[in-house]
Amino acid sequence: MLTDLQRKKLPNLFNLHDADSDGVLRKEDYDTVAHQLAQSRGLEADSREEGELKARFSTAWDSMSGVAQNGGITLDGWLAFWDQVLSTEGMYDEVIRPLGDFIFYVLDEDDTGSVTSNEYMTLCKVMGLEDDVAREVFSKLDQEGDGRLSRGEVSGLLEQYFCGDDPSAPGNWFFGPYE
Repeated sequence: MLTDLQRKKLPNLFNLHDADSDGVLRKEDYDTVAHQLAQSRGLEADSREEGELKARFSTAWDSMSGVAQNGGITLDGWLAFWDQVLSTEGMYDEVIRPLGDFIFYVLDEDDTGSVTSNEYMTLCKVMGLEDDVAREVFSKLDQEGDGRLSRGEVSGLLEQYFCGDDPSAPGNWFFGPYE
């Protein structure tokens, strides 16, 4: 069963994916976010890089589409999905670890093995977070204060986000403010 804190955080992530803000996630929302992210990175239309980015977003949608009803996922369906993932043994490794790899791929624009504040802000901008909010969130996430997040740091922060119940954990802010 989801904790109160998870019920506060997970709708925020839902809203970040809901590109048309209609309260229902559809494949088109994921396609829109992928397209906007490709544009914000300056990727050429129909380039290999844009195609790979879109394919990864499509795979992310496919992993959730099993809970879609009438082609979409409502917030209740989203929460039920995450409740199942977080309460079923083995599903963390099946769902969240690959999701973490996907998120790191999306964030690490220059493929250096770390995520800078600017890279983080690119994704935040696409998902509708203001620059000042994105900077504040990144400063919370960057516990080492070196201006970068390693793959291990991102993994740990995502574990705090999805599984943690400590309101002071920085990972709770990974996808922006939730309160």
